Amino acid sequence: MPKRATDAVRKTQQDFVFQALNIIAGFHSGETTLNQLRVAQYINWQSGCLGRAPTHRDIAEALDIPGPTVTRAIAKFIAIRWLVEKPDPADGRKRISTLNPDHPNKPGTLDWALLDLAAQTFKAEDRIEWLRSQGYTITAPK
Repeated sequence: MPKRATDAVRKTQQDFVFQALNIIAGFHSGETTLNQLRVAQYINWQSGCLGRAPTHRDIAEALDIPGPTVTRAIAKFIAIRWLVEKPDPADGRKRISTLNPDHPNKPGTLDWALLDLAAQTFKAEDRIEWLRSQGYTITAPK
């Protein structure tokens, strides 16, 4: 069972979310909804971290949001070249969403800005402790 965050950690997390939303607003014209952010985070986690590109249905079911909401969010992220869609190799009728391999993760991009904010906000020891509290095994490089 995950440990409960202390008030200081909770405050740091809230500050991080506030700053992250301001960074995202600077990169996206118009409004970005919380559901769009949830879709982006889910695709980033599945595609970027786990190497499994999700379908629209996978995303809608995992996040418990309507399919059209997922479709609109994905269309927005394709328009800004953050995502690409391609046919599912297992079933050509389905489309999968992945991070755009041509979208650079370097200074000046949204991904870089968010990673930089996280690195500045959270100490490495805190990030490792949080991962352990969630059940992950962390080993030191040899």
